[in-house]
This record gives sequence, structure tokens and C-alpha cells, in this order.
Amino acid sequence: MLAGAPDVKLRDHLFLFVGVTSLVPLVMLGWGATRISSQLLQGKITDLQSSAAVGLADHVDTWVGLQFRLLQQQVQLFPLERLRPDLLSSYLKLVYRQSPEAQIVSLQTPGGEAVVPALYRAPDTREFSQRDGVSLARLAAFRSALPLDELNDALRVRPEGVALRPVAGAAYVPDSRANPVLPVVVPVPGDRALTLGLELALDPLARRFERLTEQGMDAALLGADGAPILPGPRGLVDPETLRPFLAGVLADDIQYETPDGQAVMAACAPVPTTGWTVVIAEPMSISEAVVREIQLRTAWVALVAVALGLVLSLWFVRQLSGPVLMLQDAAMALAEGDLSRRVEPVGSDELTDLARAFNHMSERLQESATQLRERADQIQQQQDEITRFNAELRQRVAERTAELEEAHSRLIQSARLAAVGEMGAGLAHELNNPLAAILGMTQILVAQGSPKVELLRSIEEQALKCKEIVAHLLGFSQEVRISSGSSSAGGSGPLTLDRAPAAVVDLGELLGEVLTLMGGPLRERGIEVAIREVEGLRARGDRAELGRAMAQLLTSLGATAGEGARLDITGEISEGHVAVSLLLRGDDLRTGSDDWMASGMGFWMARRVISAHSGHLEEPTIDGPSNKSRDSALWRVVLPAAS
Repeated sequence: MLAGAPDVKLRDHLFLFVGVTSLVPLVMLGWGATRISSQLLQGKITDLQSSAAVGLADHVDTWVGLQFRLLQQQVQLFPLERLRPDLLSSYLKLVYRQSPEAQIVSLQTPGGEAVVPALYRAPDTREFSQRDGVSLARLAAFRSALPLDELNDALRVRPEGVALRPVAGAAYVPDSRANPVLPVVVPVPGDRALTLGLELALDPLARRFERLTEQGMDAALLGADGAPILPGPRGLVDPETLRPFLAGVLADDIQYETPDGQAVMAACAPVPTTGWTVVIAEPMSISEAVVREIQLRTAWVALVAVALGLVLSLWFVRQLSGPVLMLQDAAMALAEGDLSRRVEPVGSDELTDLARAFNHMSERLQESATQLRERADQIQQQQDEITRFNAELRQRVAERTAELEEAHSRLIQSARLAAVGEMGAGLAHELNNPLAAILGMTQILVAQGSPKVELLRSIEEQALKCKEIVAHLLGFSQEVRISSGSSSAGGSGPLTLDRAPAAVVDLGELLGEVLTLMGGPLRERGIEVAIREVEGLRARGDRAELGRAMAQLLTSLGATAGEGARLDITGEISEGHVAVSLLLRGDDLRTGSDDWMASGMGFWMARRVISAHSGHLEEPTIDGPSNKSRDSALWRVVLPAAS
């Protein structure tokens, strides 16, 4: 082992090198990570504020636009210029019922003269108890707030043949409310100069803003003139400071101080329909506190790492310098031809292992040829194992490919069913509006005492049937089933969601009724049906919906089976559940098929009806393609038993 100056020189160089290469990058990494984390955090907060402002502005714009479209439809569907005053009062009541947020509805001339009395809920009446009680002072304030001058100006500059959009006035807060209301007026088409006015409550928007402030932010809605419509409850939104940003464009990363000296970061987003502006504000102290916490933790970790690195570097240098110099001396002697030179191994670390390896190197040279042959045999064995593994891998890939093809076919079928559902939902929504117009005009003609009353009654009855069909079509397209309620006017009311069927249904009787209807087509296809052990199968649910689900199951099973097949229907009662088993036997069953009209639609409706009744449909396991022929298949409908 070399001693003296070389040892000291090597140790000093190692210590300096290890310290610089470990500590300097660590310090730079900590400093860079702190800056990057702070910048990313600030950018993330800005993006979140901007996204929240844009989302809230889109919500406000969508809500206001929906109210405006509803008003335009209400004045375009009825010939108001030809109606008598009593029918105009009925029309105001219809508008009042169809607009949940309307507190006052009026019909007046462009000059502000009332055509019929305005409709609202008086404070001492119970009818429409969900609406505000309107006093005479509030009614007068509403009439004065109607933007009739703006409407008249818009009518004068309107191009010929262009429908005018509703005009909104300045929002205000009546004495009896906590949230503001919006006066809106829309011209009525026709020769008779009429305008429809509404006082719309902004309660839905206020609730949306309150939910956002519960997350720690402060949200406010400012008018086109900068006046707060929905002020921020936390006091972080300063309208005067934000006035230069109310230009109808998105603005983010706005920093200012409130009058009480609190630093705030805000973002603004415009509402195109009304010219309003949504403002999201948050104290900068929150982000600054997080940045300081990151800096303190990074500095503490860096300090501990520096101290530990220095200690470890010193220990490492001392452990490494001595053995390295000894190995250097031995290597030089071996290079000169002294194969008998050995290094005394001391300790149990890697350098000791290196010394032992050095001592055995000369002996290993004599055995190298034998080791090479053994290594060649090992390589050949590994190649054989790789070949076997490749063959097994190809087999697994083929099996997985078959499974993926089956999943792909199921995905295509699901996409087709989803497309049918979406088309049905869109068709139902599109048909509801003309059906509502037909019903409304028919009822108006009946109310006017038309001599064709019986014919109009027939038209109304057929329109109600069409609306019921549309409701069932919409229910087929949704996750929950839809039922129609009755309005006080005697017609078909709004569609409601029924999630809690309560009637007790005897599944045995229901199956008997369904087979009475479906038995003929099954017998025509040569399918024998046997039903047994279905007494006492009682479940709680909607009898009509369960009947349609059973009919769909039988329709698809009829398409699955060929001539000469047999369908055995049995019942089973277990703890808390009832089950109906449908065992289909035949020579050529194709479990993935359906009739030419796709009436079964892959049990699409049946599965959703059964799921809505807290049950499930068990289908036979399909191995391979979905249209693979088989001799028998079992389907089970499991429902909770009626207690």
C-alpha cells in the first residue's frame, strides 16, 4: 500500500469530488424545485379560477338563454292578437305555470298600458305557495322596471321579418326577497301591439354562486354597468377595481387589494346573452402560505441532506482510498507479469470482494475454456426456453385476440343500442313541443265554444295518446322510467321520474298474462312453452313495466330458438328474493340473435327495468362468437321479494 503524499492527495481529491458532485446538484435541485413548484402552483390557481369563472358564466348564459327561448316560444305558439280578454288571462296563467321562476306575468302595450290584469300570487293566498307573495308596491316597482323604452328602440331599428329577442332590464332586489329578480319583456308577433312582461327570480343562479363560495372562493355577478347583481358574500370582489375588465372578454390573473388591505387574485368571464360579468376571487394569502411552506420544507430537507452528505463523503473517502491504492499497486505488479501477487482482503464490503476477485483471477484464467463451453450450453438452454415461451405467448395472443373480437362485437352492439336510445330521446323531446302546441290550441278552441267540440275532443284525446307514447319512448331511452302526471286543467301534465314502485306484483299471474299475448307467435314458430312452480312469486314494482320486460325477454328468446324448441319457465323463492328461470332447449340456438325488427334489442329495456326494480338479469355465458350455436341456454330474472 502506498503511503504519504499520494494517499493524502487521493483522499483530498475524492472528498472534494464527492462533495461537489453530490451537494451542488442537491442545492440546485432544491432551489429549482422550489421555484418551479411555486410557479406551477400560481399557474394552477390561475387556471382553476379562470375555469371556474368560465364555467359559471356558461351556466348563467345557458340559464338566461333558456328562459328567453321559452318566452319566445310562448308568444309565438298562440295567436294572442286574436284572443279575447278572458282567454288572454288564461294565457297568462299558462305562462305563469310553465315558468317556475316567474313571480309576476303581465301583458301590456309597448307604452306600458295593461291589457289584462297582471298575474301573481297575493300574500294572503295559498295557491302557488312556492312563489313569492307580491304586494302592490312590488307590482308597481316591477312595472316601472320593465325595459319598455329599450324594447321600443329595438323595434324601431329591427329589420323587416326578423324576430326580436326578449329584452332584459336592470336586475333589482325587492324588499321581500334576499335574491334579485330580472324584469324581462318580449314583443308579441302580430298586428296588435302587445308585449309580454315577466319578473324572473334569479334564485337558481344565487344557489349556484353560493355552492362555489362554500369551496373557499368568492363569486359575484356584475351587471353591464359594473353594479353587483349577486355580490360576493366574502367581500373580496371590488366592482370599482374590476370595472376596466368588464369589456366582454375573459381576463385572469387579476391582482389587487381590497379597501381593507387584503391582497386578492381574481378572474372575470363575460355572459354574452346579457352583458353581465362573472368574477371569481380568492385571497392571495392562501397561495403565498402554500409557497412559503414549500420553501421552508425544501430548505430544511436541503440542510439535512447537506450535513448528511458531508459526513457520508468523509466516511466514504476514508473507506475507499486505502483499498484502492492497494489494488493499484497489485494491478501494476500483475501487469509486469507477477502472477503470484495477491492482495490481502480485509473487511466485508465491495472492495474486499474486489480483492478476492483479483486473487482468483489468475486461477480463473486456466479454467476459462471449460467455463466458456459450459456457458455455451447454458445459452443454448436459454434459447430453447425462449422458443417454448414464444410458442406459449403466441397461443395466449391468439386466445386474447378471440376474446377481444368477442368484446368488440359486444361493443358494436352496445353502440348501436345507445344510438337507438339517443335517437329515441331526441325524437321524444322534439315531438313534445308540437304536441304541447296542438293540445294548447285544441283546448283554446274548446274554451272558445267552437261548434266542432266533439271533433276537437277527439283531437285532444288522440294528442294525449301520442304524448303518452312519446313519454314511453323517452322512458325507454333513459335509465329511470318516466310516467305522466295530470295537471289541474285536465290535460297531460309534466313528465315525472318514478323511482320507487310500491305495488305488489304476482309474477305468476303476470307471466300468464304475458304468455296469453305472446303464446300465439311462439306457437307459430313451433316453440313449446311450459310454465310451472310460479305460485307465490311476489315482487314489489310496476306491473306494466315488468310485463313489458317479460314480453321483451320472450320476444328475443323466440328469435333465438328454432322450430321444435322448448321453453321451460319455472319459479324459485329464496331468502329475500324471487327468481324466474327461462330454460330454452333446441337443436340450433343462437344466443346473440334477434328478430328482424330488433324488438328484443339485446334485452336493453328488460335489463334497465329489472335494474330499476333492484334486481338483475343473469344471462348464459357466451364462449366464442355471440352467434355460436348451442343446445340449451338459461336466463334468470332475480327480483327482491315483496315483504
